[in-house]
Amino acid sequence: MNNAGKKPKARGLVRRFLGNNRGNATIMVTLAAIPMVACAGIAIDYMRGLRSASELQGVTDAAALAAASARNVTGTISQQLTQRAAIATKDITASVANVADMQLVGSPSVVTGPNTIDVTVNAKVKGSLANVLNLLPKGGAAVSAGSGGAQAGATSSTDINLSVHSKVGFSKESYLCLLALNPTATNAIYFQGNSEFMATCAVQANSSATVAMRTWGSAEAYATSFCTVFPGGWAGSGFEPNPQGGCSYKSDPYASLTLPAAGTPITAAQIPTATSVSASTGVTVKNTTATLKPGTYYKGLHITTHGVANLEPGLYIIKDGKLDVDADSTLNATGGVTFYLTGSNAYIDIKSGAVVKIVAPKTGTASNYKGMAIMQDRRTGYGAGNTNTLYSKGGVNIDGTFYTPYQKLVVWANDTMNGTSKYFPMIVDTLNMNGTATLYVNLDYTGAGFPEPTELKQSGKVFVSQ
Repeated sequence: MNNAGKKPKARGLVRRFLGNNRGNATIMVTLAAIPMVACAGIAIDYMRGLRSASELQGVTDAAALAAASARNVTGTISQQLTQRAAIATKDITASVANVADMQLVGSPSVVTGPNTIDVTVNAKVKGSLANVLNLLPKGGAAVSAGSGGAQAGATSSTDINLSVHSKVGFSKESYLCLLALNPTATNAIYFQGNSEFMATCAVQANSSATVAMRTWGSAEAYATSFCTVFPGGWAGSGFEPNPQGGCSYKSDPYASLTLPAAGTPITAAQIPTATSVSASTGVTVKNTTATLKPGTYYKGLHITTHGVANLEPGLYIIKDGKLDVDADSTLNATGGVTFYLTGSNAYIDIKSGAVVKIVAPKTGTASNYKGMAIMQDRRTGYGAGNTNTLYSKGGVNIDGTFYTPYQKLVVWANDTMNGTSKYFPMIVDTLNMNGTATLYVNLDYTGAGFPEPTELKQSGKVFVSQ
């Protein structure tokens, strides 16, 4: 059989097949589409990761800020930090479910320092097209976020791993222990002479005067902070630290406190050991020792000429007269006493050399005024122009709030005043201190056994540190 003619024919067919380029474009496009789709998948997954990282960053920032700014934490510093950590963890748990395409890896980490909240959250975003094509290497890709923004890098999963970090710092809460409410007075808080003012809390003048706060002469004033409202300023070299301006105006912290009503005048039968009891001249304890009971003292309470008054616990309403204690006379009110000044010409006058011991109520019949040693009637005090004076040769010690928002307070100490007092916040119209000795102003309400003065609390500042 002759096959010689078939070989050229077969070779021709092969040549024609190999030379045929119809359909090449389809093949090339198909082959090229594979890496294009893979690249698109990687890009889409990466953008999903960035979006989730950004959303998760918002969650951790919010949780850290909520924990740092929380005002309802109580107890010791350690207990408060534990409560802040719980607030951050709870906030993350409640919010993280709203972040799309993401799964948490492990539990959120919340680390508290003395003044910081440090939150770290690890999560992952499942790959989509890139994983389907199995084109991501085992090293995979990662997206991390922090205050510096998102970054890409290697990790140990073919998923997109997220690591988000937030750190928030906060300053400690503080309390006001001296607030001068007068909005315009020059020298609303004034330390002069050789006096020393020693406070373990914050001091503020609400006055907008050019010199709202001043030290003069050799006077020195120490506190955790001094502040005036804008545009009020200060003068003097005796402050430590120096005052700051631009603080927010502080309203009367006890403006909503319910005030008592005066009752019928106390009678001689109720306090028979008093020297005299009269609705026109007041109650006098003179050159004798008397035991006094709570009630309304019309025309005031006067302790004179070596008189000694021992007060039973309760509320003493001083109406239309003054509470005055002369030199070498004694007022003992350490069992839980509140003095309430109301009506015309109602003020306090403690002379130099007097011995005055007052401890505000903690329980008992005057418990509505826990922590209040001296209170002024806001309705009759405004515009009355009365000045309360506390002169001390070392015999004055008050544990409780001195609240006279519309009356001036003058302190003249020639020996230590409040040397053993643990709690003596002052809310006054203005304060003028003079003399050669030291006034101690503490706010250790726990040590003194009083409720926390939440009305005087100032929130600490919160700031993002990372």
